[in-house]
Amino acid sequence: MEENFSSCLANNGFWQFCGEKIPLENFVKFSEFGSVKISPKGDYLAATTVRDGKQVLVVLQRDTMKLINVVQFDGDKEQVGGYNWVSKDRLVLQKTYMRGAYTQPSYHGELLGVNADGSKSQYLMGHKAGGKSLGASSKADALRASSLVLDPLVHDDNYFLAEVHPWLRKSGADRHSTVYLVDVYTGKRRKVTRSPAFNAQYITDGNGEVRFSVSSNDYIDQEVYKRDVETGEWTKFNNSFKHLSKITPRVIVDGEDNAMFVTASEDGAPIGLYKIDFEKIQLS
Repeated sequence: MEENFSSCLANNGFWQFCGEKIPLENFVKFSEFGSVKISPKGDYLAATTVRDGKQVLVVLQRDTMKLINVVQFDGDKEQVGGYNWVSKDRLVLQKTYMRGAYTQPSYHGELLGVNADGSKSQYLMGHKAGGKSLGASSKADALRASSLVLDPLVHDDNYFLAEVHPWLRKSGADRHSTVYLVDVYTGKRRKVTRSPAFNAQYITDGNGEVRFSVSSNDYIDQEVYKRDVETGEWTKFNNSFKHLSKITPRVIVDGEDNAMFVTASEDGAPIGLYKIDFEKIQLS
């Protein structure tokens, strides 16, 4: 192998692969699988792939790599979008709609649940709740909003946290989002908190508690909030971090309930990683 490499370098003046020629299609074709995720207990592997021009979700038994389930929709324009493991053997996935070849699918806020083996399929959240999808009708009320998995609560087999952003169809409509605790099997939900301002991004701690929010009433100036888990009240810290922009919450370090890591731009500089300490009111 060393001789082969040295020969290529000497003959061509630059490095090149000297083994079997790689077909050009390997560099331009779409990936066969994407968004590969292992289940919390390690029993299953899930991945997205394309079948008949639409994205589907496949689930394999990890120890044997045997295919045990394929999640797909019947409609010509309907396909699987993003997904999360919400327990050791259950998935929550987005239903998206195709708009044309190789364009970004549109998401209408619908979340559906299904077990790894394909059983107990359920429409959980969305504007079609009460109808049928994946062979089962929803027991929850319809939502004219976009629902996203905020925290899968993988250590809780029965619930996950969802953030719900209302559709703004009317002038003056309420733009506050809401976080719900959602039953992974029925879609029934309980309100956890309402955003302190518009266009909120949330972050939870290791116990699944909503701790911080970054919001913006005008899509330009962002406001940073900390939530008291006991009272549910939000405290604003905007004046302390107003020199930051393009703030995106990333993670809370276990045991540090008064701090979070964010990506942001400081005074117009390139985006970097920062730690916001709410107890000391400082940035590092």
